[in-house]
Amino acid sequence: MTQRPERIQVVNEVGQSQSLPEGPGEFIQLGRGSRFVFLGLGPNPGVFPGQVRRGRETFFLECPELEAQLPGHPGGRNPLGFKRIKPEALTRDFVRTSTLFWYRPNLKLFPSFWGPLWARVRLHLHDPPGPCRTEVWLPGSETSLVRRELIQALHEAGYGVRLLDPQISPGDLLGLLKEGKPKLFLSVNFQGLDPLGESYHLLAEAGVPVAVWCVDNPFHLVSRLRSGFWTQCSLLVTDSWFLDPLRQHGAARVFHLPLAAAQHMFQASSASSAGLIEAAQGLGEQVVFVGRSRFPGKEDFFAGQSLDPGREVAARAMLERGLRPDYAWWRAQYSARILWPGQEARRVGLAAETCAEAWRALCLESACAAGLTVFGDARWRELVPGLSALRPEVDYYGPLPSIYRQAGLNLNLTSLLLPRGLTQRHFDVWAAGGVLITDATPGLDLFPADLVREVSFAQAGDIPALAERLGPGRPLREEVRREFAALVAREHTYGQRVTALLAAVGLERRA
Repeated sequence: MTQRPERIQVVNEVGQSQSLPEGPGEFIQLGRGSRFVFLGLGPNPGVFPGQVRRGRETFFLECPELEAQLPGHPGGRNPLGFKRIKPEALTRDFVRTSTLFWYRPNLKLFPSFWGPLWARVRLHLHDPPGPCRTEVWLPGSETSLVRRELIQALHEAGYGVRLLDPQISPGDLLGLLKEGKPKLFLSVNFQGLDPLGESYHLLAEAGVPVAVWCVDNPFHLVSRLRSGFWTQCSLLVTDSWFLDPLRQHGAARVFHLPLAAAQHMFQASSASSAGLIEAAQGLGEQVVFVGRSRFPGKEDFFAGQSLDPGREVAARAMLERGLRPDYAWWRAQYSARILWPGQEARRVGLAAETCAEAWRALCLESACAAGLTVFGDARWRELVPGLSALRPEVDYYGPLPSIYRQAGLNLNLTSLLLPRGLTQRHFDVWAAGGVLITDATPGLDLFPADLVREVSFAQAGDIPALAERLGPGRPLREEVRREFAALVAREHTYGQRVTALLAAVGLERRA
């Protein structure tokens, strides 16, 4: 039996061992110019013998991080008389008058080095990008998270919006650039951007700024990425705690951009459809909680991670005392200094999410004493034994505003994955004309302290008494509702968030 030759192993950009396959089939040929240019040599440049090159002048460009790991590397290879070039040699004229051989594994090996060069070559070999248009490219459908709100706010700011497939390929993106460039590529949670950063580098090389609004835990989001391109994007985070950790991991431009009240929530008082009214019937004396018992795909996301039993016991005791073993606390417990690359972000996240689930169950059980109705999945009955009123999940753009408005009180429980985070409920309930009570997340310092004090609780056991103070007919209720509603309408709309977003990337409102 013939043994396969042993391949050279190197450590790639994200610290993983990867083999270097060899052979002519590992190269992509581009162009038909007079000179040969190898972009990456692979482990054995000799697979292209002299007769294949037919005496043509041959150049090569190699990644220094790879060269330094090759056996016997003395400080640089110069195989078979090839002439070494630097990245700046890849001008449009040079590329279009060359035959290029691109080593296929380049992007998986060192995407931060090869990504910009691959983008440059592809743009040089195609027609130049079209004229710049006053529009924003936004991956996702109109029903995706916060897309409808962003579309409307961007239109009001004077920008057209082009919705893109959230899984758009770099090749399709290249075709769109040929038609014309946007003023901004805006991604929510990195949708529309591939893990190796090909799409990002195409946009950057074409002169298109890329911004990513991280609505969820940003280290969870970047844990799927295999390139450091994300550190060059303009990152906007809903939770200010992540600003410093992201900068410590190399992020160049990071901004705090909280969530805001959705536009359709302000119209709740005029909603008159029978379906909306029916869904909210019988809630006038109830504490209402709306939400899933776990986020979709939780098991797959945390596959391979485990909890420290001793620390979990300590964390659950903290919850009983009204303390918050959140993502920041667990990061310190695990001494998880490096959250990317690698899986530490998910290990910390599993611990925080497990505590968040326990916190929700604890609070909902306490709220049962005040009369609780939950809109969510059947698993809530397992987590909250005292729950008697469980209704089906509701559409965010359907009955929810009426539910918020007609509920006796709305209960918010903030995820411990976001140490200083706020949820849509912190804004939407007040915009819809409802009243909210919420756990005392540090992110509430976005609002005036005197208002926060009236609607927040630290311990689960405080919920019944707070519900009594703010329930229907109580004098404080209408005063707090009126002040919060005015504050949200004045300072916390998506129009204001989009203005801040545009300023962060160097753009202005045009309307």
